[in-house]
Amino acid sequence: MNRKYLGNISLKIVTLILALVVWFYIVGELNEYPFSDEMLKINFSNPLITKVVPIQLNMVGTPPGGFKIDQSKVEFSPKELVMIGPKKLLERIQYIKTVPIDLKEYSKSNNITAALEPVFGARPSREGLIEIKIPVEKAE
Repeated sequence: MNRKYLGNISLKIVTLILALVVWFYIVGELNEYPFSDEMLKINFSNPLITKVVPIQLNMVGTPPGGFKIDQSKVEFSPKELVMIGPKKLLERIQYIKTVPIDLKEYSKSNNITAALEPVFGARPSREGLIEIKIPVEKAE
């Protein structure tokens, strides 16, 4: 019976020492970062708000030779979007642009879908895709 408890005594001592080392380490870490009610407080110094922001098309380039696009006839929907973000950030945003739309690719009228350029720290209230109707005419 005595042999049953004393067998592999060296492994049992090493295991006990390792358990004590881990225990002291964990207690030390918990004391280094004490938990308090301060950790549970939420910072409302920069609250989230919503703002209606107009959308601006970002068209680059010109159509191929012999074609033109009358910017006043370009239609898109929606014209504005509700953005959600910190008050300080949204106060500075005047408009939101689409990703660049390369007009060199269009030799006939097209209906396209374009994404919005991301705004770091804010997000649109709905999917940020814009439907755009680009009328292409023959140049005179």
